Amino acid sequence: MRKVINNWTKKGQILNKTLPTQNRSIILVHGFVGSPYDMKPLADVLADKGYRVVIPLVPGQTSSSKILARGGYTPQDYVNSLQKIVDNEIKQTGLLPSLVGFSMGGATSTIVATEGKIYKLALIAPFFELTKNHTLYTNIASRIKHYIPVILKLSKGKINYKDGKKQYFPGSYFISLSAYYQLSKLGQLAKLRAADIDIPAIIIGSHNDEVASFKVTKDLFEGHQHVEIIDYPNSNHILLYDYDKEGCIQRLVEFLTQN
Repeated sequence: MRKVINNWTKKGQILNKTLPTQNRSIILVHGFVGSPYDMKPLADVLADKGYRVVIPLVPGQTSSSKILARGGYTPQDYVNSLQKIVDNEIKQTGLLPSLVGFSMGGATSTIVATEGKIYKLALIAPFFELTKNHTLYTNIASRIKHYIPVILKLSKGKINYKDGKKQYFPGSYFISLSAYYQLSKLGQLAKLRAADIDIPAIIIGSHNDEVASFKVTKDLFEGHQHVEIIDYPNSNHILLYDYDKEGCIQRLVEFLTQN
């Protein structure tokens, strides 16, 4: 099991690489200091249904990247990286892929989904702002990032379910403050683009999320004719490992596999 965890936390993954039974691929995008392991519970179910599932490494987030270099990636770098993956899947299959983004990956996926190359969009606890003190923490990070470039991540992640917390592992236990500052700018850019979503979309989250503001997400998308929003109140931020895991996965799979 440890070998599997190490593989998923340090490398991008492609499931059903050569012989998918479904033609349309699904791209899953992990979160800040996360890894493809963030998405494994959903990826495994989609792969079992015959989909080509692509889970790339988000640049500069895992222990396979240099800590002090992580803040060098701009919001546009993240967008460009994901857009290249989307373009490759279109080339591979001849069809628009579906896109699933978690947390930071949700912000990037929101932006890329407005470019006209995505079939369906699913967001899992997307990060647009911190739940509390977003402006304060962003300003602090901006001021001290050159003096205190890296801080220790004190927990695996925000998960209420005890067994889920044991099962989950992040991509890194170190946070670059410059990278967090770039994440904040990415979230702000995604907020500006949210109104341009014109494809079928689903958002799952929790109003008890202690990381990404569910209220901000609801304010951005509530009433949007293309978007369904579901609140899973028993869970925290990392929903695919929390109390509502099964319900989240079931609803996401239904949405992604419906014609």
